[in-house]
Amino acid sequence: LREPAWGGEPEQGAIFRVVFDGKRHVGIREVKATHDGFVVSFFGTVEKGSPFLDPKTYSMRRYRHVFAGSYHSPPSDEQSLKTATVELRPDGRSVDLKPVEPMVGDRIYDIRANHPGGEWPIKGAFRLRSFHSILNFLGQSLGEDPEYDVDKDSRTPPIANNENPIKTMELIVADTAPLESDLSVRSHNRYYSVNTAGPLARWNRDGFQMLYLLFQMTITDIPRVGVPSITIAK
Repeated sequence: LREPAWGGEPEQGAIFRVVFDGKRHVGIREVKATHDGFVVSFFGTVEKGSPFLDPKTYSMRRYRHVFAGSYHSPPSDEQSLKTATVELRPDGRSVDLKPVEPMVGDRIYDIRANHPGGEWPIKGAFRLRSFHSILNFLGQSLGEDPEYDVDKDSRTPPIANNENPIKTMELIVADTAPLESDLSVRSHNRYYSVNTAGPLARWNRDGFQMLYLLFQMTITDIPRVGVPSITIAK
């Protein structure tokens, strides 16, 4: 049962009795984004003939929320996507799910399977942000909108090294070049660096490495179509 968000709302939900039948059913474990689709991992092995290998099993849509000044911002730019291909990966426990339409950044992707698990539908949402949006978020945390501590939910499983940092990636801003940092950048007479000292050094390094990999994914060749050629006479 879930308590109402407003005093006038009734309680929502119900109590179910779940009886284990001794079988481990295959369900979605994780969804990762790629440049042209998603990698969907499952808890068990996906057998040949499974509905998880049928493109008709999946339904996808994408949308975004644009703040309009009201309390609730409904989804905008909503678009239904068609599943082009579903290919089983060599591990036998995941598939490459590719939509017909090209991927678009800064959107929430809603991925659903049409009840292959019987009465227990599976679904997942994935939001793609542009590299610029990520950098903007990190920049705002330096002053305009600082991050703050949030306690782990009691239902959260154990985390490696029990890490629960306040900042997504801790940045140091100083008037002089820091001596303990691996790398620093000078901009507008101030020095910016990633905190690579202390108990969260590994966390911050991993975050910087993730940014580096995302940056490499955004690099592409510039097409020469429509670009005038310039010849310099010697």
